[in-house]
Amino acid sequence: LCMDKLVLIHNRCHLILHKMEGRISEQKEKISFPKKKRNYEIVSRKHWLSITNRRMLDLIDEILEQINNNSEIKVSIVYNKYFIGVKPENFIYFKPFDEKLKITVSYGDFGKWSEELKKKEIDFDIHKRTSVKLSFTIDTKLYLKNKDLILNITRDALNKIKRNENLNISSPQMKLF
Repeated sequence: LCMDKLVLIHNRCHLILHKMEGRISEQKEKISFPKKKRNYEIVSRKHWLSITNRRMLDLIDEILEQINNNSEIKVSIVYNKYFIGVKPENFIYFKPFDEKLKITVSYGDFGKWSEELKKKEIDFDIHKRTSVKLSFTIDTKLYLKNKDLILNITRDALNKIKRNENLNISSPQMKLF
């Protein structure tokens, strides 16, 4: 083993190297806490009508209709207390407020779509909580002007789900393994 060419790129690799060299004989047991499944409170459409206007909910319905008309995977709407999601896979969710609609997508080629959104002058954000997500905010006029772009973003997310691609790899080093 040539130490000059050895590059440690992750703590786990460092641990494996020490085990191979005999510096560590036993591995300590890792304590892990079970993740609590998020239990989102389901509400009705009536609840959302009391919070936002009908135009935003109709816009969500139109987007979901476009998704269902252009995909093998059929989705249905789920009204949660803090956002509006879809079943069976919550790959896209909506947060209407005032005359705007925030759309968040969980899968897709975010680099490509962020460039397209930037060209169309649509506000967007790529953020990470449990996984990387792309969010953008539109109103009815922006939706009508960019209907094809929004459909392509959702179609890309559905294709990733269909192919069962794991997109939650956040570390570029771990992609090597």
